Amino acid sequence: MREEIRVELASSPAGPALGEYLVWAWRTTSGSPVVLRSQGTEIGCLANPTPLSQESPKPFYCLRGSDIPEVACRNTIGALGPATTPWMLTRGNGLSNPATAILQAILEDSSAASPFGFSVSNAVRLVIE
Repeated sequence: MREEIRVELASSPAGPALGEYLVWAWRTTSGSPVVLRSQGTEIGCLANPTPLSQESPKPFYCLRGSDIPEVACRNTIGALGPATTPWMLTRGNGLSNPATAILQAILEDSSAASPFGFSVSNAVRLVIE
C-alpha cells in the first residue's frame, strides 16, 4: 500500500503497433468465466461477465481507447484512457487500503480468430496489501 502502482498494456504481438483496446476491472478474488460473443461469434473467454450481462460479478471499472464506444463501459466507472496501445499508467502514491481486482483486456489483434479483429487477453489478478 502507498507504493507506486504501474499498469501496462502492450499491443498484440501480431499487430497493429497502435491498437484499440478496452480493459475491465472486477472487485473479486476469483473468476466466473464467461464466453464473450459478438453477433453470435466467439471472441474469447472472460474471467467474469461484462457490464452488459445479466450475470454477476460485473466490472466496477472500465478503461477504453478512443475508438471504443462508451456503451462498452455502461454501468461501470468508465474512463477514456490513452488513445491506443501500447501504454503504461502510473499511480505514484498507490492505494491507502488493501484491494484485490481482476483486470482483463479486449485488444485489437491482427491474428485474431474472430472476424472482428479483436481477442481477449489473459486475466491478471492485482493484489494490493
